[in-house]
Amino acid sequence: MVLNISSGAGRSPIDGWNVYCSTKAGIDMFSKVLKVESDLDHSNIKVLSLAPGIIDTDMQKEIRKASLSGFSNVERFINYKEEGTLADSLVVAQQVLRFLREDDLQQDVICSVRDL
Repeated sequence: MVLNISSGAGRSPIDGWNVYCSTKAGIDMFSKVLKVESDLDHSNIKVLSLAPGIIDTDMQKEIRKASLSGFSNVERFINYKEEGTLADSLVVAQQVLRFLREDDLQQDVICSVRDL
């Protein structure tokens, strides 16, 4: 099993995050290609590129400090915190473990905890 941690940012463009979005999109494509190669050589490697959702982390604290001129979505991220919509990291860790343990969740290479 190869589990890559992706992001919704790799699937939707976010201004000011071109490197982050690009690397997450790259991990998605790497995962897809690895799965194709695994199928071709019959190595039976399970591959997932899992987006864990928007988690309450130190990265979120830094995002909320951005200026509006530097990041047009800063208000949206401030609202996530104020509205309590950020996911708890322990809950997300349990969701990630489900993807590792439950075969029925391993059908698509590109996946998200929102699929649960």
